[in-house]
Amino acid sequence: MMSSDPRVATSGNGPIESASKSGSTSQPDLLERAFVVAIWAGLTGTISVLILSLGTSVPIADDWQFVAPPVVRVNLPTESAESDRTSTWFRREATALSWLWRQSADHRIPIQKLVIWALWRAFPGDLRPAMLCGFLGLAVGVVALVGIIRRMRLHTEFSDAFFPLLLLSFGHAGVFLWWTTTGVGWACALISVLAVSLVGGFPAQGGRPLVLFGTGVLLLPLMGSLGVACSLPFVVSLGVMAIASGSRRWWRSAALATAFAAATLLIIAMYFWGFERGGVQSPWVSAAAWAKASLQFLTMAFGPMTRRFWPVSGLAVAGLTLGVAIFLGYEAVASRGRHRTERLLSLLALASPVVGALAVGLGRQLQGGLAERYALYAAPFACVLYAIVARYAPARVSRFLQMTMLVVASSGLFLGFSSGLALAKDRRDHEAKLRSDIDAGLPVTAIVARHGAYWGLNEDGFRQGVVTLKQAGHQLFRRLQGDPQMAEVALSTTPDEAVDMRFEGGWWVGAGRGSKLVFRLPKAEHVYAVRFAYLLHNRRNSTTFVVTWHEAEMRDVFRSLGAEEILVNFNSAKARRKETQSVWIDDKIDALAISPCPEPCQFQLVEMSLLVPAKSTKAAIPEQTQGKAPAHENRRGAR
Repeated sequence: MMSSDPRVATSGNGPIESASKSGSTSQPDLLERAFVVAIWAGLTGTISVLILSLGTSVPIADDWQFVAPPVVRVNLPTESAESDRTSTWFRREATALSWLWRQSADHRIPIQKLVIWALWRAFPGDLRPAMLCGFLGLAVGVVALVGIIRRMRLHTEFSDAFFPLLLLSFGHAGVFLWWTTTGVGWACALISVLAVSLVGGFPAQGGRPLVLFGTGVLLLPLMGSLGVACSLPFVVSLGVMAIASGSRRWWRSAALATAFAAATLLIIAMYFWGFERGGVQSPWVSAAAWAKASLQFLTMAFGPMTRRFWPVSGLAVAGLTLGVAIFLGYEAVASRGRHRTERLLSLLALASPVVGALAVGLGRQLQGGLAERYALYAAPFACVLYAIVARYAPARVSRFLQMTMLVVASSGLFLGFSSGLALAKDRRDHEAKLRSDIDAGLPVTAIVARHGAYWGLNEDGFRQGVVTLKQAGHQLFRRLQGDPQMAEVALSTTPDEAVDMRFEGGWWVGAGRGSKLVFRLPKAEHVYAVRFAYLLHNRRNSTTFVVTWHEAEMRDVFRSLGAEEILVNFNSAKARRKETQSVWIDDKIDALAISPCPEPCQFQLVEMSLLVPAKSTKAAIPEQTQGKAPAHENRRGAR
C-alpha cells in the first residue's frame, strides 16, 4: 500500500521529480527547509572546527601502516643509464599500485589509500586534512539524503533533521578524529544514499538515476569488507530492475543494469582473489554469538547511546526490522506490476545494511557489536528505516515515527557531545606529553616505552612508524633523538619475591590490586629500560601495568622509589598472545617490581631483559628453567 499522505504524488515510473511551480513551495515548507539546513550547517561547521583545532597529527593504532606507503619512499635505487631510469620508474609505479590494492586487516580500500596518499603529499605530516575530507564527504551525503527524501515526498519536514543529527553527531568523534577511518564517512554516506534512493524507486526510472545508482554500487566494494557485503543486495536490485524495467527504452535500462551488476560482481571476485583470511579478526564461535553481534551492530545504527539500553534496544530493533520486512514482503507478493517492483526494491534496500551487519557480526563474534565507532558504520540501517516509514506508513503514523527517530537522534547528539569532546582533548593531551618528551631529548626507546601503548598497536609497529616519520622529516618526529649505545642483558623470569601472587601450572595467579613480583639485581647498575614479554588473562580487555624500581643511590626513603604506570589494551577477538612491554628508567637501580593487573589475573612472564649502557655489558644472567616454581616463600606484603 502506498502512503496515504495526500502530499505524496507518483507518476507511472515512480515518484514525481518535482511539484508544479504553483503552490508547491508553501511557507511551512520554507521554514522546515530552513530548520534542516540550519541544523546541517551548524553541525558541519562545529565538527569541522573540532577536527582542525583538536585533531592530532600523531597516527594512532592502525594508522601506522599508512604512514609510509611505498609510493612515498624516494630512496629506491636509481640507475645511471637512461633505459634503467625508465625501468626504475615503472617499478616504483607498480609498487604504488600494489600498495593501493594490498589487503589491510580484513579490507581492501584503494580509494581511501589514494586520498590519504594525495593529502599526505599535499600536507606533509598533517593528518587533519584527511580527517576533514572524510567528514565533509559524509556532510555532502547528508545533503543528498535530505534531497532524496524531499523529492520522494515533494516537501521537507522538520523531522528530516534526523539525517544531520544522526550522522553528523559528536558521538562519532572516534571516527572523525581517526586517520585510518577517513573512508568510513564516505562508505556510510554512499550506502545510505543508495538505499534511500532505492526506497524512493528512482533508479528504476532508468536513465541518469540508474547510471548514478549503478556507479555507486560499483564503488562500494572498493571501500572495504562492509562495502562488499552491503553491495550484494544492490546487485540483486540491479537484476530486478533489468528484468522489470518500466522505462520507455526498457532494453537500454536493462542493459545498463546488467552491465553494472556484472562489473560489480567482477570487482568482488577480484577483492577475494588472494584474500588472506588471517586478517579477519574473530574465529567462529557459534551461531548465537554471530546473531548477537549482528543485532548489537544494527542497534548501534541509532547512535552510540543505544548501547546503554542493550538488550532492550536490541529487542526493539529486531522487532522493528522483522515487522518492516514482513510488511514489504507481503506487499510485494500481494501487489502486481510496478507496485510489486517498488516493494521488492525497498525490501532489498533494507537488506543491504542487514547483510552488512551479518558480515560484521561474523567477524566480531568475540568482540560483540557495541563498540562506539560502529555507530557510524551501522547508521545506513536507521536511514533506510526512516525512508521506508516516510514512503509507506500512513500520514499520522509516519509523522509520529519520524519525530520519534528525530528525538532519538537529538538525544544522541547531546549525550555524544561530552564524550566526543573528551576524546579529542585526551588525544591532544597525550600529543602534548609526547611532544614534551621529544623536546626534552628522550631517545627512541624512551618514546616507545612511554607512548607506544597509547598510540600504537604494539611496540615494534610504533617504533618502525616513528623512525620512518623521523626519516621523512615529520614536523614532530624529525627532532627525535637516537638511542644511546645500549646492550640487552637477559634477566631471570623467576622473581625473588611474590606478593599476593601464587604459582600454579606455569602461571602466576594474582589476587588483584597490590599483587606484584619483585626482582633484585645481582648488583646496582645503571639501567636505561626494562623490557619483558608476557601473557596475561583477566576479565577485561585491558590492564594497567605498574612497574616500580628502587633507586640505588637515593638515600631519602620517601624518594627512593620510581614508578611507571601504563595502560595496555588487548584485542578480545584474538587468542591471548605474547605481548612486549618496555619501561624507561634511565637510573641506577638495584631492584624492580611488576604489578601486572589491578584485578584478579593469570600472568606468565616469558622473557625479561635490561637495556644497559654498552660499556657496562656483562655476561647474561643465567635464565632459570621456565615454568619451575620459585624456591622462595610466597608471602603477603604491604602495598
